Amino acid sequence: MEFNSSTHRRHWLFTKGTLREVQEETAKLAAEACAAGTPPEGSRSFAVTRSTAGDKSGGRATTDNEEGTLDVKGEGGVPATDTGEGDSGGKGKGGGSGKKRPAPTASSAEPLLTVEEECLVKNYYAKKIQETCGRDSADEDLRRSDKVQATAIAYFHRFYLSNSVLEHDPKILILTCVFLASKTEEQMTNVNLLAKATGLDDLQILGKELTLLQGLSFHLAVFHPYRALPALVEGARLKAKTEGIPPQPERIMALHDGARAALDDIVVTDLPFLHPPSRLALAALLRESRRMEAPPFDLPALLGKEFGDREGWKDVLREAQRLALELDEILPYRVEKDKLIAVNKKLKKHAWWSQKRGRAEGGGGRERRKSKKIKTEA
Repeated sequence: MEFNSSTHRRHWLFTKGTLREVQEETAKLAAEACAAGTPPEGSRSFAVTRSTAGDKSGGRATTDNEEGTLDVKGEGGVPATDTGEGDSGGKGKGGGSGKKRPAPTASSAEPLLTVEEECLVKNYYAKKIQETCGRDSADEDLRRSDKVQATAIAYFHRFYLSNSVLEHDPKILILTCVFLASKTEEQMTNVNLLAKATGLDDLQILGKELTLLQGLSFHLAVFHPYRALPALVEGARLKAKTEGIPPQPERIMALHDGARAALDDIVVTDLPFLHPPSRLALAALLRESRRMEAPPFDLPALLGKEFGDREGWKDVLREAQRLALELDEILPYRVEKDKLIAVNKKLKKHAWWSQKRGRAEGGGGRERRKSKKIKTEA
């Protein structure tokens, strides 16, 4: 499957303005539901109808091919209106019914959490996905490849585009995302291991799987920048060899590892909704090359020799260089502890799932297994 024909490109790329509109609409709908005390019935997936099918500014020169390497001949920037079946084999937007679900009408309710506060909570829990199943996970039984953690984070962020942390408990959703991503990427994680590691019941994790799938509109394909990064590095290395540049394997590895560390922060943010994965990989690589005291080679020049004869390459490089400069303002990404604590208080006060838990405990309901508290980090 190629990126150009995937649901990732057709339904999960947005302009900054459209992304903001979706986030604001979700915040208002959540406030309305919480104020009415209405439990969420399944999940919403209206964000897929707002996609702009890629970033128009980059034109045809911003997409990826099947292997994740740079493809400057791909189609891009054509608004998508298709709301039919996705590439996962699932049915349409209506949570498996095959019928189109209308986009929700505008809500007049004042949001209980601002878009920035919602993003703070989401990004914090996205980092927790990395800690749970990433390559540096402390639990060897849960440790998986970069593509599993990246897919899980993508599912998490996609779900919470149309749904709010006020409606669905993110502590549970992150584990459901990890479980589903491990199946999608064929690196299966036993749900009992996830339950044991976090103190949650395995039924809590499994019970949210259909809700998650509905929120994703059953779109399971995720293209991530980790796939493009090694291909770009290898392309530059081979070109350097043909140009007679002495091999510097240690510096090349340092370049790769530095760019990969940048991608670890990038995938936690909203940037994957705004840029194709190959552009994110190239921007991270260009930024790391610029930051190195002694880079192994002139990366833009080498890549220009490798791809320069392809239509649109100059646009690709220009957009990636611009993004690389923007990354200096974002990276390294850290959740602000003081802000998170304040937002968490609002979340516990207003969240539907928190109110439900309080009512159950106040009414002498069944004892629950206590989940391990996730400590905030500075």
